[in-house]
Amino acid sequence: MTTKAAIINTIYYGAMASVIVLGSAVALTSCTEPFKQPTPASNAEVKQEPKPVAASKGKLVAIDVGHNLKAFGATSTTGKTEFSYNLNIATMLDRELTARGFNTLLIGADGKEFKLDTRPQAAMQAKADIFVSIHHHSAAEKDIHKIEYRGQKVEGTTANYGHSIFVSRKDKANILLGAKIGKGFNDNGLEPTLYHKGKRESLNDKRGLYEFGELRVLKASDIPSALVECGVIKNPKNEEELSDIRHQSKIVDSIADGIQHYLTGAK
Repeated sequence: MTTKAAIINTIYYGAMASVIVLGSAVALTSCTEPFKQPTPASNAEVKQEPKPVAASKGKLVAIDVGHNLKAFGATSTTGKTEFSYNLNIATMLDRELTARGFNTLLIGADGKEFKLDTRPQAAMQAKADIFVSIHHHSAAEKDIHKIEYRGQKVEGTTANYGHSIFVSRKDKANILLGAKIGKGFNDNGLEPTLYHKGKRESLNDKRGLYEFGELRVLKASDIPSALVECGVIKNPKNEEELSDIRHQSKIVDSIADGIQHYLTGAK
C-alpha cells in the first residue's frame, strides 16, 4: 500500500487531534475520541478502484479542507468537530481523484490557521484547474433545540438536512462546476437541502446549488470554484449517515463524478 493510498483506514474525530502531513497523506494522532470507520455490510459493497480517464491526465484539482483545528467550524450533535468531518471527506476525495488519474493539491490538511484568502491563492499559484472547498453544515441558532433521537435528548435540528453547494455567479464556470457536482449527488441518490431558499438565491433546487459569492474562499478565487456542504452534522439523522463509510463513499463519488464530468466531459 502506498503512503497516499493509506490516508484513511481509521479516522479520528475531535478538536484535540494533532495532524501530521506526509506529502499528501494525512495521519491523525492523539485524539480524545477515536471513531473507526464501519466495515461495508458485504464484499459486494466494496468499491472497486476506478480506471483513470485519459482526459484527466494533467488536470490539477485543489481540494480545500474547510476550517482548522482551532477554528473548527460547527459542532455535531455528538460533539465532533466539522473540521474532522471535512478532513475525512477531503482526504478520501484526494485518493479517489488520484485513482481516476487527476493530479491533486490538498490544502489545509495540517489544521493550521491561515487566512481564508490564501487557500484559493495557493490553488492559483499551483495553477490548479479548479478549487473545491469541503465543509459540513449546521443550522441557524433559532432552529437548534433539544430534540429526541434514538431515545436520547440532543442539541440539534430537523430543519436542515442534506447537501448544498455554494458558488459565485461572477463567472459562469463556477455555476457549471457547482451544477456538475450537484448532478453527481443526484445520480448517487443523495438529497439536497432546501434550507437556504429565501436566504440565498437558488440556482438549481434539484441540485442544491446556491449563490454565495460573499464567501471569502470563493470571492478570492479566479479559477472555477465551489464550496460543498456535504451534509448537516447538527441533524442527528444526517450525522449518523455522515459517520458511515458507505454514505461517505457516496459523497466522495458524487463530488468526484461532478469534477470529472466538468473537467473531461466524461461521466
